[in-house]
Amino acid sequence: MSFDLAVFDPAVAPTECVAFMAWYEAQTNWLETQEDDDDPATASLPLRRWYDNMRQTFPAMNGPDATDDEDNTRITGYSIRAAFIYADFRWDHADEAYEVALKWARQEQLGFFDLSNSGNVWLPVKGGDYRVLNCAAA
Repeated sequence: MSFDLAVFDPAVAPTECVAFMAWYEAQTNWLETQEDDDDPATASLPLRRWYDNMRQTFPAMNGPDATDDEDNTRITGYSIRAAFIYADFRWDHADEAYEVALKWARQEQLGFFDLSNSGNVWLPVKGGDYRVLNCAAA
């Protein structure tokens, strides 16, 4: 099992829990769609910048930027769509992954979904703050 987070384009994602969770399910149906989901070139510019910053600490295990260092415990799986990136980290690095991912999401004004802990969805608002939805029960 992994520690999972996602970032997304807030202009595309729904802003209410039930609709957001349905949208999230559609974004993560890669087994059904057979889409190529590891190429950062398919993502929006803010998502690509988030990904590029994340790779500095958590190198990609897949895709065109995959590291050859399979012993690196920070190696991370990234599933990438145009408006969404899903990242799975090792639990040993969960706290740092959360901190770093949220830091870069804030910088890029991306939405942030804490799948593994609270189920909260963070939606950016003006001024760099976030409105947090508790979607765990949705």
